[in-house]
Amino acid sequence: MSQLIGRVMFIKVRRLIQLSICLLFLIIIFTFYSRWSSTSNDKIQFYDNTFNNPFLPQDAFYKKKSNDIAIEQLNYGRPDLAKYIHLDLKGAPPKANKFYESFFNFLEKLQMGIKGVLIEYEDTLPLQGNLVNISHHGAYTKSDIALIQEAAKKHGLEIIPLIQTFGHLEWILKLERFRSYRDDLNLPMAISPCLNNTYILLEDLLQQTLDMHLDSNIIHIGCDEVILKYSNPACPETDRSISEIYINHIQRIVNIVRKIRPGIRILVWDDILRIDQFINNQKL
Repeated sequence: MSQLIGRVMFIKVRRLIQLSICLLFLIIIFTFYSRWSSTSNDKIQFYDNTFNNPFLPQDAFYKKKSNDIAIEQLNYGRPDLAKYIHLDLKGAPPKANKFYESFFNFLEKLQMGIKGVLIEYEDTLPLQGNLVNISHHGAYTKSDIALIQEAAKKHGLEIIPLIQTFGHLEWILKLERFRSYRDDLNLPMAISPCLNNTYILLEDLLQQTLDMHLDSNIIHIGCDEVILKYSNPACPETDRSISEIYINHIQRIVNIVRKIRPGIRILVWDDILRIDQFINNQKL
């Protein structure tokens, strides 16, 4: 009899424990739900504050409410800001007769206000003369370059050639015959601003590029992510800072481009120009 009573008591205690666990579980769920609802409301307010920031695109998103649920809808940014797609052809350029027509058609059908395509050719241009042997074995022909521009024009897009003129010149400086052009002889990234041959080489490259882009009214001269050491043996001692040497190089490139095609608009990446040694230099 005592065993039976003990068993009954055990069952009742076990059920009481199970009921307590279920109740605790429901309380936890309710608590998390309440906090999640509060956090969601805070996030909506945060987004509203973010897009009131005058330094961000003002029309990137708009919101409406449906059944008390906030819905975000993309509005494709500022309509007054020209938009371009950047294509970097380093390594594996797509076939000119198989890719660009369909790609440009896709951009046109997006209806996102894309104005053109910035093409960073690197070693895919069909160069001649002193530069004839530095192109990739799968480089484009002049007919390919013309085909790309015709396809772009058909879809209302402009082509902006991007030619690196300071850093990111490994495709040239890796070659032994151009080793002496390096800013640091051990590194093939940046070209030295101390050599007259540097500007002869870059003028030849820019001239051939613009000759293949007769309808382009804009050119991009790169100059991003440059680590300038000024260690080429040809570099003389100077009191100028690295930032002044960098700016002087860009000015020389700009003058070369304007000599080739006066009136063309020239673009440059601004990451280097935004660092403190440029911003705080009173001479610049």
